[in-house]
Amino acid sequence: VTGVQTCALPISSTYLRVSNYQGYLSIANSEYKYMMDIPKNNEIIVAVIDDYMSSYHESLQGQYWVNIAEQNGVTGVDDDGNGYIDDIHGWDFDGNQPYQSQYSSPHGNGVAGIIVGKPITESNVYEHRIRGVNTDVKVMRIYQGNTVLTAEKEAEAIRYAVDNGAKVINLSHHISDNSNNDLLNAVSYAKTNGVFLVKSGPNSGSRPIGSMDLFDDVFAVARMNYIPGYGQDNGDIYHLIGVWHNKIDYCLPQEMKAISNSGSNTGTSFATPLLSGIIARLLMYDNSINHSQMRTILDNNSITSTGTDRNGTAYTCKRPSAELLFKNYYGGQILRKSVKVQNPAGKEIIFSIETVENSRGTVIRREVRHWNSDKNRYWVNREVN
Repeated sequence: VTGVQTCALPISSTYLRVSNYQGYLSIANSEYKYMMDIPKNNEIIVAVIDDYMSSYHESLQGQYWVNIAEQNGVTGVDDDGNGYIDDIHGWDFDGNQPYQSQYSSPHGNGVAGIIVGKPITESNVYEHRIRGVNTDVKVMRIYQGNTVLTAEKEAEAIRYAVDNGAKVINLSHHISDNSNNDLLNAVSYAKTNGVFLVKSGPNSGSRPIGSMDLFDDVFAVARMNYIPGYGQDNGDIYHLIGVWHNKIDYCLPQEMKAISNSGSNTGTSFATPLLSGIIARLLMYDNSINHSQMRTILDNNSITSTGTDRNGTAYTCKRPSAELLFKNYYGGQILRKSVKVQNPAGKEIIFSIETVENSRGTVIRREVRHWNSDKNRYWVNREVN
């Protein structure tokens, strides 16, 4: 249902209860919340090979994979026999030691937060108020070091993630060394075992021949910005601002108010985990999806963007749409209505009501949004009278 309905009603708890204030809404994140409306039928782990990710940030506490065999085992013993001693929280492939869970970094936090971050409750830090695209997954932490790993170490990290149960591997960093085909073999190993490797494309410049985002079996991601109609033949709301090459698979928004203290993070590093979270959610719904099927599902539920990249290269890129995936792939419905209300003081206020139904027609979520222009905020409500 669309359109505007007008009614003269006093704003009170009798008619409308406004609650769950969410602070500023991230434009890039708003559509992707619909992934959480697709049911969770399977437990999925996403491995993140990156900088350190916080164990203590409110959005990330409890969101990580833990190696239970090692946690309940004997210190100094490889209790699960996977070749890594005391890897309770993952592994540091730079220092060849267990993951140091007491450390944290803005980049690692931002990447993990876009995938799995929970809403936080601080009342005075609105820019940190986001929810990850898939808060139900667990993130396996793998440390890459202060610089990018060698091809041999990177390949070992990928194999570690596969062997320890990850179904998606997020690589938001750049490596161009494919010595002795280590990386190519590791990527093939992941695919053979039904694991999806999502890799960031270039932010600028060009790609050397050995770059992982050029591999056929990798899901390569370019970055976009929210710029309605800019440079687009089809009026898409996003525009590719990074670099395009013909091995890029998907384009996704980069500007997320990530949960690190660095504010708004940009770059393909932060577009890539958005796709990782989407793929993980689809696997939660159906973990039998293979690589070819996943590409078909994403392709059929994407919005095609066209234009030129920062180097002047023409591109045609697919942007997976969470709303299309929810409606077309899962079979849910999103119903929208606007209601104009006049309060006793004579001021008119427009509320946007959104009702989300599952594939069986049962209401699973209902929200009311009110744009308060005086405070430049959205108010979000989950219950409508």
